[in-house]
Amino acid sequence: MSCTYLYLLLSFFFLALCTNGTLTGDQYNTEYFTCSVTLNDVDQTATITLSGTSSIGWISVGTGTKMLGSDMIVVWPRSDRVNVVYSRRLGTGHTLPSLISNQSAVAQTNPSTPAIQNNVLSVTFTRPLVLPESTLSAGPNNLIWAYDNVAVGSDSASAPFSRHSKIGIFSLDLSKPTTAPITNRSTAAGPASAVLAPAGPVAEGPVVTMLSTHDVAIITHAVFMFAAWGICVPLGVYIARFGRNIKSWVNTHQKIQTYGAGGLTFAGFWLGFVQSGTEHFKTPHQIIGLTLSIALYAQLFLGWLIHHLYNPERTRRPARNYGHMILGFSVLIMSCAQIPLGLQDYGLPDAWNKAYYVWLGVLVLLFVALSVWKIVGERKAAHKMQPNGSDNSLVNRTESETTEV
Repeated sequence: MSCTYLYLLLSFFFLALCTNGTLTGDQYNTEYFTCSVTLNDVDQTATITLSGTSSIGWISVGTGTKMLGSDMIVVWPRSDRVNVVYSRRLGTGHTLPSLISNQSAVAQTNPSTPAIQNNVLSVTFTRPLVLPESTLSAGPNNLIWAYDNVAVGSDSASAPFSRHSKIGIFSLDLSKPTTAPITNRSTAAGPASAVLAPAGPVAEGPVVTMLSTHDVAIITHAVFMFAAWGICVPLGVYIARFGRNIKSWVNTHQKIQTYGAGGLTFAGFWLGFVQSGTEHFKTPHQIIGLTLSIALYAQLFLGWLIHHLYNPERTRRPARNYGHMILGFSVLIMSCAQIPLGLQDYGLPDAWNKAYYVWLGVLVLLFVALSVWKIVGERKAAHKMQPNGSDNSLVNRTESETTEV
């Protein structure tokens, strides 16, 4: 009988050792919060603890190295400042992450326990290692984090929230063995709740304002499109409208619109298309962008056609010339609405919109000034008569039309 008891005692002892040995994890500290992840190979679950000061607007941790396709947990304080709202989101690119339908796949442990105490927020979640949107495994796992201090102002998991002011990318080695649970670990973000401490060193994250690959691509898209539609297209229109006294105005106009506007639009469109993932042509910015791109290349083709069908002996402008002018002004005006839509989709502060409207004001004032200059010049020319009594303006107009496309 004593051997039986001894056997059972040893069995329970080795079972306890094996169970403890299945717990691995790692931890990462930022100035704003601490993220601790522990894996349990027996249950095939991961325990995620986020802790920091309760003065945050919201914090988020997601899988991967960029926002697009990232499986995120977004956390913010409830209006009662006692517990938190957590929301599973899927990164869709530069727009607000979409709500994942299966919210219960990530469950808050002890939801009845206050998550905010003494101005410290600490909340723990449990999730399966494998989900349709993401997988966590023993070994290095790439993760992203984001933070903003603007309060969400809603207790609904589907509520919109502000764009992040700080972001970062980090890696956790979830194969590290863990020691016993510890409490009141002091971090840069404040004391944490009970978590399993990694046996190895804890990764310390600096305060960063780094841009992800997705952000860099979207900013490059914006720069290309502004250069195309905010500079090249207006410049080409102004040259065609006010620069016909320039000897090579036709070639200059063609090169600016073809290589400048056309080339930059192609590059910017491709970047925007790739970075939108599977969300193609759904927002007003995307739909208008597609329309403008098609219209631009139709306009370039029409300009090429006018140039090659030009008849120096014509007595009046063909209808295609008027169509070219109308389409040119139409796409220019449409682009004025397109750029603010892009700024809105990316969630930039209102100051960027104001700066763009200032630039539009400069273009409008320049157009008005050049129009006045042109009218005054034509009237002065009309009063200068040649010795035979003819009007110089007629000569000037004839010379201009011989080079018109």
